Amino acid sequence: MSDEQFASVWDAIENTTEEAENMKLRSGLMMALKAHIARTGLSQSQAAKLFGVTQPCV
Repeated sequence: MSDEQFASVWDAIENTTEEAENMKLRSGLMMALKAHIARTGLSQSQAAKLFGVTQPCV
């Protein structure tokens, strides 16, 4: 086991700094969308229509 420490889980599991940064941004966006859906009380189907994706994607 290594004693190496990382700033985030993405830094630990991604191969490059760029990939890690991309995943940090994507996860932040997903958390913001989840909070918006919860705050506004949208159903999955309503959220899917609003975001222009299929319900399983939500």
